[in-house]
Amino acid sequence: LKSYILLDVSGSMGFQGSGAMTKLRYGSVLAAALAFLMIKQRDSVGLVTFSDKMKSYVPPRSVQSQLKEILKVLSSAEPSGVTITGDILHTLAERIPVRGLVVLISDLIVEPCELIHCLKHFRHNGHEVLVFHVLDPKELNLDYSAETRFTDMETGRQLTTQPWHIRETYLSMMKERLSSLVHQMHDISVDYAKFTTDVPFDRALSEYLAKRKKLY
Repeated sequence: LKSYILLDVSGSMGFQGSGAMTKLRYGSVLAAALAFLMIKQRDSVGLVTFSDKMKSYVPPRSVQSQLKEILKVLSSAEPSGVTITGDILHTLAERIPVRGLVVLISDLIVEPCELIHCLKHFRHNGHEVLVFHVLDPKELNLDYSAETRFTDMETGRQLTTQPWHIRETYLSMMKERLSSLVHQMHDISVDYAKFTTDVPFDRALSEYLAKRKKLY
């Protein structure tokens, strides 16, 4: 099996609202664990990190030294730039010539229709796709008890508000967004799994192993 791990390293992945690790740190450790498993199973694995542009590209290989190369890239990854998933993923879909498994690790802060269009591109080219949606717990529950100034980590735009006044609307919108993503990905046969940064990694690895089993 030839696999490609696509890791979002945009500015928003640096968020650490709950006191757990940042989304990027969580995603990087997850990517490292996946790469280790893939190589252990003698699969070829490559790595791409991206935000508004491709930051790094490690072509897929199945040798033991590949893990060292991937860990080197992951250890130096820093959150920066805005998420322009569309341009990057379409480019990658054309660049990856051999059918395989594409694993996208991202907080998916992008227009849903743009994301789905990109994933369709991978599916059209014959790739199996697995999406790991990484969020901080506070992005799901908006659990803030005092007036808070929120800063967009990609644009710098700020908003000061009392979270308890907007929590109900926020939670409703978040629920609707996640539900829509799940249904749209299901419709194009893309496997989707949501994780918060306080969830043990074994659940994510189980999702990958289940997906790999389907391919054989």
